[in-house]
Amino acid sequence: MKKLICIALGATVLAGCNSTPEKPVSAQLVSQPEAVEVQREVVASAPKAVAVTPEPKAVVAEPVKAAVATAASAEVFVAPAATAVPVVSAQAQAMDPRMDKIVKLINTSSGAKQVMSSDNPVAHEYHAQAKALYDQALHATDKDEASRLLNESVKTMYNAIRSASRESVMAEKHETDYRKLKRSVDTFMEQHERISDEKGTGSEGSALRAQINTVVAEADKAFAAKKYDKAQLLLRESFEMLRNSIESMREGETLVRSLNFATKKDEYDYELERYQSQLVLVDVLLQDKRASSAYVAKQVDKYIVVAEESRGKAEAAAAGGDYVSAIEHLESARKQIVRALRTGGIYVPG
Repeated sequence: MKKLICIALGATVLAGCNSTPEKPVSAQLVSQPEAVEVQREVVASAPKAVAVTPEPKAVVAEPVKAAVATAASAEVFVAPAATAVPVVSAQAQAMDPRMDKIVKLINTSSGAKQVMSSDNPVAHEYHAQAKALYDQALHATDKDEASRLLNESVKTMYNAIRSASRESVMAEKHETDYRKLKRSVDTFMEQHERISDEKGTGSEGSALRAQINTVVAEADKAFAAKKYDKAQLLLRESFEMLRNSIESMREGETLVRSLNFATKKDEYDYELERYQSQLVLVDVLLQDKRASSAYVAKQVDKYIVVAEESRGKAEAAAAGGDYVSAIEHLESARKQIVRALRTGGIYVPG
């Protein structure tokens, strides 16, 4: 299925106007070079290979947690303070030659540093358990028991590293996706300003760019607060508003942009995301207007109620597999959102 939109073909063809910004994909976990090297040394001298257990055993050591109260009475995890690195005696080293290597893995390796700097409480729970197991091995009086405890300690430490790595990689991926999308918005801002000057749109173009700056600033705040979905929605809608405005300014020229969807469900998903993005704009751009004008607040709320009713019909139709009707309901819902924005004095292209 295709959606065709006529846009501009001037002396310069707009870069990036023929596609929507790429959506983020699931991050792939990366390895920890130094920690892996330590693992190789540990495994090389271990009595036997040991499978990694998927979950920590609470009976070995109690999870280490701390919480502080916020204004909303929510619990915020605070990483435990660093403890002194155990000293490996000659007697302990004689019990198992891996003692000195494993103490580095747990306390000073790059993986250990990553765990200690992580905000993930699960990683810290595993780390505390790995330390407790190592301490038991360090004071064991039987070689077999020392070896068993060291094996458990290594397994648990790698669970800690994996937990911290997953969080770190996802944070890096969010950062990459956000910066990429923001560059697209910045590029379109520059193109919009240039084409506005060419077409002499004056205050209308300037007003839109001012609105976009407000939305982007709100997206930055959301991203800093780790509200990644909201930040992405705001940037995507900024991108779409700029692109639609550019298309409108170039109306009547010959370049055609196609939105290709493999299925009606894909098209429905796209329309639902656009609706959600525009609904967020109402909160961002009309907050002050609704607070200062009872009339504007009443009119905006009226449009939002109708839009949400249409959204509900769309979701019900989609649940029954009728994506054609669902798309029509979403298009109706988006029209109500546009009316709400325009009621508040917000310029919406198209």
